Amino acid sequence: MQSPRECEQVKELSSLHQELWDRLQEQDEQTAAYNLRKYLRALDKQQRVRERLDWLAEYCREHWLLLSILTGLVSGPLLVCLFIWIALWVE
Repeated sequence: MQSPRECEQVKELSSLHQELWDRLQEQDEQTAAYNLRKYLRALDKQQRVRERLDWLAEYCREHWLLLSILTGLVSGPLLVCLFIWIALWVE
């Protein structure tokens, strides 16, 4: 993923930034500070989620054989239990 400085939509991002700044200047100080803190928390949360997903994707790429074996081992008994549960439910 490219940083905003390297991206092709620099003008659009710059105009969005300017619009955000203009709207914040129309508000009182406490509301503007609250909104900025809320936005920064959302960015931090998004970054943490992205890091976790990247870690999970990397883990799956490295351990695909183990995961496929575990999936095969678990799917058999799970299907049997599901079949029995449905049979008892229908009866």
